[in-house]
Amino acid sequence: MPRAQRPPPGRTSNSCTDRASSPPAEQPIQRGRDLSEHGDDGRPDLANLHWTLEALKASEDFAPRGEFSDVRIDEASTAAALPAEVSTGKGFFWDKALLFLQRCQNLSAVNDQDWASDDGGFVYEPGVSKAGGTTSYGSMTYAGMQSLIYAGLSRDDPRVTAAHTWIRNNYTLERNPELDQQGLYYYYQAFAKALNAYGDPILKDSAGREHRWREEYVVKLASLQHAEGYWVNAVGRWWENNPQLVTAYCILGLEETMRPEPVPGADHPADR
Repeated sequence: MPRAQRPPPGRTSNSCTDRASSPPAEQPIQRGRDLSEHGDDGRPDLANLHWTLEALKASEDFAPRGEFSDVRIDEASTAAALPAEVSTGKGFFWDKALLFLQRCQNLSAVNDQDWASDDGGFVYEPGVSKAGGTTSYGSMTYAGMQSLIYAGLSRDDPRVTAAHTWIRNNYTLERNPELDQQGLYYYYQAFAKALNAYGDPILKDSAGREHRWREEYVVKLASLQHAEGYWVNAVGRWWENNPQLVTAYCILGLEETMRPEPVPGADHPADR
């Protein structure tokens, strides 16, 4: 795919509908059916699932389920089809999503797939990593931790704890861990969303260094912004050589840094 041309000076986008190039047909989006299934037809993946769960979480936050619909949700039949230990307490699609998330996490205590290791990170889809083999990598681990919290798990849940430990062991804003510059800006927006969902304004990495991640994030993105106001990745994998797409990622991430920091000692949603 040819690299997107640098926007001429002074040009601004008219709206968010200035679209990036259409993704190829062989890149399916996440299905709305059983998220534990995957195959040649419409296989799911964590990258698309995390966007879906973010939208569902936002819809629940702003409108109670069923408020605008007369359709009754049979959550009992949904829950009965899942293993007993896979329960978010939220029912319906969340329990199905949690099962899929577990099968993307390198955590053998909850992942029933033979390939799972125990570093706590996440892969792209069950048994497949864009970093090769079943290697956990940055963007999917942040997306995975965010999704676990949105599904209703608390910060002391072993699945969240394991993902956060991986993040502490691999904390960086210089690269997408295990992928270097590939998918860097997707990584940036997932980084900000996940850490904001987790709720600590300071992250202590595995070496004991404390990071005020919001401040570090803003400084890093400011250093990468072009004079015309856009961002773009020199490495074009996953269409990140398209400035419209990459700039949207950056704005989404920066929005997270503008949200109020949790009050020390106050209850946080991720602890409930």
